[in-house]
Amino acid sequence: MEWIFCTRKIDGEWYLFKNLPVYFPIAVGGDNRFQDVIINDVISMDWTKFCRVYRDSIENSNMDIGSLPPLVWEISHFIGNLPYLNFTSFQMHRGTQKTGRPLFYFGQRHNSYHRQTVPLSITFDHANTDPYIYILNNLMQTYQNLLISV
Repeated sequence: MEWIFCTRKIDGEWYLFKNLPVYFPIAVGGDNRFQDVIINDVISMDWTKFCRVYRDSIENSNMDIGSLPPLVWEISHFIGNLPYLNFTSFQMHRGTQKTGRPLFYFGQRHNSYHRQTVPLSITFDHANTDPYIYILNNLMQTYQNLLISV
């Protein structure tokens, strides 16, 4: 991941974090509505291990998001999964503490013109990426290449 997605502003100071946890709110429907998953040390995992840990975390989640220290929740990488929502534009909540954390939301997977598509919404603090906007383009190209190869 590019370094600018690992910067956070805490109490007016910018920090660079090398291995932040990844927080996933996953829409599962029913009475629970969401399954909260947090995965640590993602940077050391290959794709196969990450997928296994992710699936295991969803199936065995007993996490109470309220038990996380607010700062950990505010600075972790945030990747939402809304598998029942097909969107073309999407804006979601931000935390009360503005840390510059980007939010990534994936939507409902569906087939369109004989290929699978996945909506993706990215919300980021312009202070993180304005001078480096090409990095967002590179991230999107990497994402599209991954989808094609899978």
